[in-house]
Amino acid sequence: MLAEFRRPGQEEPVAARFRESDLPGVYETTLTLPRAGDYTLLLRDQTYRQEEAQAALGFPVGCPPAEPLTFVFPPTAAGAGVWTWIGFLVGLPLLAGGAVTALVLLRGSKDAASGARAGGASGPQA
Repeated sequence: MLAEFRRPGQEEPVAARFRESDLPGVYETTLTLPRAGDYTLLLRDQTYRQEEAQAALGFPVGCPPAEPLTFVFPPTAAGAGVWTWIGFLVGLPLLAGGAVTALVLLRGSKDAASGARAGGASGPQA
């Protein structure tokens, strides 16, 4: 996970890379910032090639925060294109309909064949 620390009026942000700790979902890094004050922390998660999640939050330096800073990345758009979704929305129902039709026709022909054999063997006797 990439992070940029920026103070108001600061041209170049201080960049850092967070690593996941032993606890899943907990990231940590060590960084020395030039001076105390309020920073804006921009976090970018590039775990998946096709998407990038971003979150920005205030980060005070010089005075310990009352509580640990926690945040959740907002959801990102999926990488599937329009044609992929159209394929799923149209193709899957057509495929399911074809499978059901084939099963009904095959079962119907088997039932008709077994009914004809049973009717012919026990027909009326004169």
